[in-house]
Amino acid sequence: MNQPIGPRDELIYTSATALAAAIRAKHVSSAEAVDVYLQRIEAVNPHLNALVQVAVDIARRQAREADAALARFYSARPTAHRAAVEA
Repeated sequence: MNQPIGPRDELIYTSATALAAAIRAKHVSSAEAVDVYLQRIEAVNPHLNALVQVAVDIARRQAREADAALARFYSARPTAHRAAVEA
């Protein structure tokens, strides 16, 4: 995916594959995506009554951890690449 996803509300209509690509491309963070989905759940679940329990704190924590892991991966990658090229 080369183009950023539009307004944040469009994330709920984006496929999982496109969302993953947008996160990898840093067009959106995992935390932003989780927040959009949590807002949607809050808006529609009272009418649908589809979810009994929503683990908001866990979802947000895991999203932050995923963003941190992705940041570590991208910050380490140029160094590893440079070391391989210089060797």
